[in-house]
Amino acid sequence: MAQLSEDVIAAIEDPQSVKMLATADKQKSINMVPIGSIKVVDEETLAYACFFAGKTKRNIETTRQAAIVIFQPPLEGYQVKGRFLKWETAGDIYDQVTIPVVEQLKSMGLSLTPQAVGIIKVTEAYALSLPIAGEKIA
Repeated sequence: MAQLSEDVIAAIEDPQSVKMLATADKQKSINMVPIGSIKVVDEETLAYACFFAGKTKRNIETTRQAAIVIFQPPLEGYQVKGRFLKWETAGDIYDQVTIPVVEQLKSMGLSLTPQAVGIIKVTEAYALSLPIAGEKIA
């Protein structure tokens, strides 16, 4: 498995960065959604809150593959690819991911509870920033 660098981890943890999760179905049709809840569990593992049982959940359960794009203004970006491992519905990781998200949503007047937390094992990472865009970094 690949290990994320400190720069990639910092970009993921930056509340100002924009994060998107891409999945694909069996026919290789891509689905992409914003994913503000992505958290670093360790250098090889990411987790995110799953709120809806839609295409993203079906795709990740079927193909077990995901890609996360992180854009950190003004011009830094990364793509992290990984393999879906499992859903967590309770415990430390579930709480670390869901509690801050639920609190943030409440502050916006929304009352949503995640169904589960998806665990993704990092397999590779790429730079999306010039001059090294496309270069494998993990």
